[in-house]
Amino acid sequence: MKRKLWILLLMMLPFALFSQTDSEKRMRIGEVQQNYELYFRGDATEETAEKAMEKALKALKREIDVYADTAKGVTVSYTAVTEKINKVEMTRGDRFRAFVFVKKEDVVISMEAKPSDLPMASPLQVYAPPAAAETVTAAAETPVPEPQKQENVLEEIKRVKTLSELRPLLVRRKEAGEVLDYNRYSALNDATMYYVVIFSREGNVMALLSPGREQRVNLMTGEEENMSKYKGYGAIAVLLSKNH
Repeated sequence: MKRKLWILLLMMLPFALFSQTDSEKRMRIGEVQQNYELYFRGDATEETAEKAMEKALKALKREIDVYADTAKGVTVSYTAVTEKINKVEMTRGDRFRAFVFVKKEDVVISMEAKPSDLPMASPLQVYAPPAAAETVTAAAETPVPEPQKQENVLEEIKRVKTLSELRPLLVRRKEAGEVLDYNRYSALNDATMYYVVIFSREGNVMALLSPGREQRVNLMTGEEENMSKYKGYGAIAVLLSKNH
């Protein structure tokens, strides 16, 4: 019920970018998409402007909820979201596109540390009690092995053979901040910056495609391929962090 009220409230807010031309709106959307790590976003295209806006707001709410559930040491102010949200509406052929976004720094709040936890220290400062004086002897010195470097997320995705293997991988890597978003390819209005995992009806992974529009590179074969080649197959779009 609260979610529906929140969506209704956001739909009643005025369009912050309403006075801009379609060209200016597209430029603004492109800027937000290119700097996706700085924003929460929702994007949808529907038969009516009202449906498009409602769907875009739900997508925004879903993205914020996932972040709030997984982020550590911070929380999201939904009140600030209603105050800072930007809403864009424009036509796309004979349909309507709605794009909503809010800057993360305007709505994400650091959790305050308790006085008992940090004695007069900044919330971002890691506190450790003074270490006891160390007595170092040659016999006590034991070389500490270096931690193994975690496998690159893209390389791990390449090794996945089935959809059932992919799902827990994406969940785990998203919790680690290496996967920023994943969704059905068909559910995204702009998947240009996403990798795409192609799978059969049986759930077997068939290909891993690079970011791009229709023309992408199959990272399993190195060949350039068009998305139309995989018509009828399932597709999961995956957005990786810049340090993947």
